[in-house]
Amino acid sequence: AFSDFVNRFSYSPILNRVIVVEFLNNHGYLASNGFRRKSNFSYILELDGSPESILMNKIDKKTRSQIRQAMRERVTVKEATMSEAEILSKLVMDTARRHRLSLVPEIELRKIRNVFKTMGEKKMAKFLIAYHDGVPLAYLFQFMYKDSMFYAGNASLEQYWRLRPNNLLVWTMIENGLMNGYHTLNFGCVSPEGAGLAKWKESWGAKRVFFSVYEKSSPLLRLAQAGVGL
Repeated sequence: AFSDFVNRFSYSPILNRVIVVEFLNNHGYLASNGFRRKSNFSYILELDGSPESILMNKIDKKTRSQIRQAMRERVTVKEATMSEAEILSKLVMDTARRHRLSLVPEIELRKIRNVFKTMGEKKMAKFLIAYHDGVPLAYLFQFMYKDSMFYAGNASLEQYWRLRPNNLLVWTMIENGLMNGYHTLNFGCVSPEGAGLAKWKESWGAKRVFFSVYEKSSPLLRLAQAGVGL
């Protein structure tokens, strides 16, 4: 059925693109249907033991120390609710300023509220938020699907990094995942220039896993891209 769709798409006059992200590497036949294949990789942590065994056997010594430091500093983590959407939005804006990104506060707040209303209600996404003495320090955004969790990003206040809230957020996500029967935690991809980010993901015991991305554009889209130099 999918092959029939691919063949019909080849002659579609619409301005469109199909992208298939495929982790099992068993869809090689897409290449014969006009799809371009790209090899990519992600970082996957197998949640295959107790919290203590993962902490001691997979997470490196420095990261373990930073998790414990956050605990000693009395940083606490809880799942955020819709009532904390504005707090999350302010953390986003502070992080954006640090990276010199131009974001609109109202739009970011609307995005966060939409997550709560759609994916949050279906238990497909959540925000974890770290506090210290009532002050929000950082949050972590995650997706959940079947038996897998996906680290989708975070935002934080730089002046509180010394309390290691980001480390405690990730560790809490791992503990929650083990408690709720998830088997893997996907930390996501890393760009070629992201050596530091790759090292951080590996510090959690995540291993590099290769996967394929198949992409096919409609004739009209390819013509449009050629016309504007995309």
